[in-house]
Amino acid sequence: KEYYIDDIEFDGSVSLSEASWTENWTLAPNPSTGVVRLEGLNGSEFQVIVSDLNGRAILNLNAADINNNELNLSNLNNGIYLITVSNESYSESRKLIITK
Repeated sequence: KEYYIDDIEFDGSVSLSEASWTENWTLAPNPSTGVVRLEGLNGSEFQVIVSDLNGRAILNLNAADINNNELNLSNLNNGIYLITVSNESYSESRKLIITK
């Protein structure tokens, strides 16, 4: 049997678990002077990576290791950084602007 490219259909929907996971965590304030709050990361199964725009990892820790949901990045220079939160199934990055 022959198949043609127009015989393929894709379902563009997002599963509920993926949609709710990406909407549940917040990063604030943004821009920041260096101390930011990560809310919605319940449990230690989340990995948090702070990297610069060149892709160099500056900080790598478990969400359970963050005290009171506050991440102190005040030692970083002014600039744009990426905060990546991931677990076994999902990964999402958000930009953080640090201005002092």
